[in-house]
Amino acid sequence: MPVKRLHTLRGSTMIEVVVGFFLISLAVGLTTVLFNQVMNSSVLYSRHRAYLAVNNLVEKQQEQNTYEAVSEEYGDLVIEVTLTPFGEKKKLYIVTYQAIQKEKKEVLYKRQLLKQIKPNDHETTE
Repeated sequence: MPVKRLHTLRGSTMIEVVVGFFLISLAVGLTTVLFNQVMNSSVLYSRHRAYLAVNNLVEKQQEQNTYEAVSEEYGDLVIEVTLTPFGEKKKLYIVTYQAIQKEKKEVLYKRQLLKQIKPNDHETTE
């Protein structure tokens, strides 16, 4: 009668399992890091586009020396400009520029400037 040998786990098989587990963990970790980087770069790209759109509008208004409370669309962004009186000074206004993403209604960039404006050249909004 032949003797039955019990199937045992050899050392080389154990090493293969550990190395395989390590490689799978490494692949999952790198995929997660890559995914997070792509998501963060898209958010940074949107904020950079908002920054550029606001700066273009600021430069345009400074060149023309006209500051108005307007709302302009730039692709998927809406740039809102508001004028708020600064204290009790008649000619000083805080000009606020906000870049808002249309779908999420999220403010991506906000800039405030203190400007001296002629009383007849603006509309005040609060």
